[in-house]
Amino acid sequence: MKPAIPNPQELSRPKIGAEYFLPEALELIKKVQHKSELTEDEVVMLALTAAQASLAAYVEPGHRQAEETLETIMTLLDHDDVVNATQHKIRQLLKPSQVPPPVT
Repeated sequence: MKPAIPNPQELSRPKIGAEYFLPEALELIKKVQHKSELTEDEVVMLALTAAQASLAAYVEPGHRQAEETLETIMTLLDHDDVVNATQHKIRQLLKPSQVPPPVT
């Protein structure tokens, strides 16, 4: 899969600061920043953690731009690659298990 997921820093006005991302999310961003292709799991987790960071920035005192925050979250979560990866992951979870049940 070669998604063109938008960079959360390019989407948000003002930019989402690194301080709003979970440390593990920052590690994932560093891990995948130079990859030419992302897995579906990476696409979904990057979008989700960027949306969470946008909410975290919004609830901080000071800059409260509800419309900008909602636009950022919608842009992240409604991106074609994110929607497709999410739908595929859900379909995988709904498939009957390929592993035979244990013999009792």
